[in-house]
Amino acid sequence: MDEMDREHRPVVVINFDLNHLKDVNDSLGHQEGDLFIKTFGLILEEVFQKVGTAFRTGGDEFVVISTETSQTMIDQLIQELRARMREENEKRKQWNLSTAYGVAYRTEAEQLSVRQAMKIADERMYENKREMKEGRC
Repeated sequence: MDEMDREHRPVVVINFDLNHLKDVNDSLGHQEGDLFIKTFGLILEEVFQKVGTAFRTGGDEFVVISTETSQTMIDQLIQELRARMREENEKRKQWNLSTAYGVAYRTEAEQLSVRQAMKIADERMYENKREMKEGRC
């Protein structure tokens, strides 16, 4: 991140919070919960590998840092991610693999650092999570 800041690279940060992990752990066990996390991580990595890097930042939270800054492309990749999760849910009927996410473009404000973009993406991800709980998306 420091290198990206020094080089003023345009990047997009996408924070993800995996939904329903507690439900999987409670109803199917922690071994199945681990598989739930790993499956999401693999899907995330496969979808975004051509434009960025995916990281697990903790428990059920992930981040993608992408050098692809086209909003249209990022939207397409998120739609691909959703489609891949639906496919996985069809295979594993006991799961409900879904995620809340937030996107921040480093170019949204002058001199925005990658860490600041991560904070904005995180705030947007929690807003998306609230909207999902309220049934607004």
